[in-house]
Amino acid sequence: MTPRPPRRGHLSRARLGLAVLGAAALGGVFLVGGSAGQSRPPQPRAPEPPPAAAAPERREPPVIDESKAEASPRAPATTVPSTGPGPTIDIPLADGLPGGKLGPGDLPPAWHLKRFAGHAQFELARDDGRPAFRLISQASSFAIHREVAIDVQQFPVLSWAWKVLRLPPRGDVRDGRANDQAAQVYVIFPRAPGPRMASDVLGYVWDTQAPVGHRAANAAWPNVRVIVLQSGADRVGRWVREERNVRQDYAELFKREAPAAGLVAVMTDSDDTRTSTEAFFSGLAFQRAAAPSRPEPTRRN
Repeated sequence: MTPRPPRRGHLSRARLGLAVLGAAALGGVFLVGGSAGQSRPPQPRAPEPPPAAAAPERREPPVIDESKAEASPRAPATTVPSTGPGPTIDIPLADGLPGGKLGPGDLPPAWHLKRFAGHAQFELARDDGRPAFRLISQASSFAIHREVAIDVQQFPVLSWAWKVLRLPPRGDVRDGRANDQAAQVYVIFPRAPGPRMASDVLGYVWDTQAPVGHRAANAAWPNVRVIVLQSGADRVGRWVREERNVRQDYAELFKREAPAAGLVAVMTDSDDTRTSTEAFFSGLAFQRAAAPSRPEPTRRN
C-alpha cells in the first residue's frame, strides 16, 4: 500500500480553523486553524487478597448539540477593567450560568464550538474539587473558544492547569500524518484591517512524542506557532499547572510586538491517528508580570 503523503500545511489545518475564529472578535473573518519473557519455575501460590473496591465508572460526556451551540447568543468579552485593574484577569468557565450546571450537550455562556472533524464530546465537570472543561475526541477534532479583549502588554502571563487521561498513540506535532494532541491551549491575536489569514495563533500543546520545548511552525501557514510544554505519559492522570509569558513567546516566534489577544481556545484532536483522547482544562487566567526584584544595596563599612 502506498503511504499517504503528508497534507500540506497540516500543522494547522485544524489550528487554521482557529484563525477563522479571530473574526468574531473584530466582526470580520480571520483564519485560525482551524492535532518474549523468560520462563520461570512454578512458584508457590500466594493467598488471594480480598477483592478491591471497584473504582467508580467514569461516564462519557455527551456529544455537543451543534444546533444549539451555533444558535447560542454571544456573551460580552472578558475585558481589562477600565479602572483599578487587579493583578489577574480570570477567564471564567461558567460565568452567567445559574448554579454552574448545564444540560446535556450544552456549552456554557460565552463559550463556543469550532468542530473540524467528527463529533465533539464535552462537559463542564468537577475534578479533584475544581471546575473544569472535559474534552474527549474519538477520531475527531474540535475546539471550545471564547472572545476576550486582553492587553498582553499589561497582562502578559497566561496560566492554566490541564490534566490528560488519554494520549493519542503516535501523536506527533512534527508529523503531518499524526499531528494529534490530547490537550491544546491557544491564544489568537486578531489584526485588522487585514486579509483572511491576518490573525496570529500561538499554541501550547501536550504532545505524545515531540520533545518538551519543541517549537513547530509551517511555511504554508506563517501565522501559526506551537510550543510543546508536556510530552509523553509520565504525568498523565495528574493535574499540571502551566504559566507562559505570551507577550515574550509571541515576540520570539513572530518577531514583532504582540497585539491584544482576541480569543482563547482549548482543543483536543485524534482525527489523524484515528484514535481517542481525553483531557481536562481549568483555571485559565491572564496575569501581570512579576516585578523584577531589586538588588540589595551594597553596604559600606
